[in-house]
Amino acid sequence: MILVSILQVLQTTSYLILALLCIMFMIVVYEFGHYLAGKVLGFKIIEFGVGFGPPFYKRESKKNGEVFSISSIGRFCQFEYDSDHENKKVAFSNQYPFNQMMVLLFWALFNFVLGLLLIIVF
Repeated sequence: MILVSILQVLQTTSYLILALLCIMFMIVVYEFGHYLAGKVLGFKIIEFGVGFGPPFYKRESKKNGEVFSISSIGRFCQFEYDSDHENKKVAFSNQYPFNQMMVLLFWALFNFVLGLLLIIVF
């Protein structure tokens, strides 16, 4: 009886961990949509991070100064918003409204494509 209870707890815990990993994967795909749209449209990207809190891995690109980091949970894509940036065309706030909208909505396209790929695979 106790063994059955322990196995049920382990099974429930494994399902919760699997659900959290799936959500994290979807969030990374979501943020990668912002990142890719920003790169294509010429935005200045400061950091693309997977997770919040202190990073356990951090690497700065020598080519363009972008920082890639991995932390415990969450995600983000940080754009240059400052209008006083030395190259004003790369700041998010100085881009055309259409370009800003494309970066903000590109996550929907990436999540749609991810859904299609998962349907095809499964």
